[in-house]
Amino acid sequence: VVLVKDGQRDRRRIVRLAAPQEADAALGRLEVDARGLDAMDRRYLELIATSFDGGPVGVETLAAALSEPRDALEDIIEPYLIQQGLLARTPRGRVISAAAFAHLGRPSSRTAAQLDLLISQNEQDEEGGAASPTAKV
Repeated sequence: VVLVKDGQRDRRRIVRLAAPQEADAALGRLEVDARGLDAMDRRYLELIATSFDGGPVGVETLAAALSEPRDALEDIIEPYLIQQGLLARTPRGRVISAAAFAHLGRPSSRTAAQLDLLISQNEQDEEGGAASPTAKV
């Protein structure tokens, strides 16, 4: 039961939550897959995988190839892909991980394997409290 303020009076409405099957059907119509990626997310990953062998590739190049503004890529698409471990921003450009290749059903590139090694090394450094090589003493 939800209390809804409607002008001068308050009304109570019964709100029905969607069943899991209904939610899955709605997400399917929106082309959202089981991992939460929509059509644009998959298009972004496919472009890097097929045209750039997994990366690195600059964001301006990606924006031009996808006919999307750079801001849209950086603010809307990339954050979720990074959070899911499918994409990394490196000084040389965007690179997709082996997990991204697996999600797309493609064989992993050498770049993706190197990226996964780099990510795991960075996680170990953070857990162990190792000093950054650029830290001043």
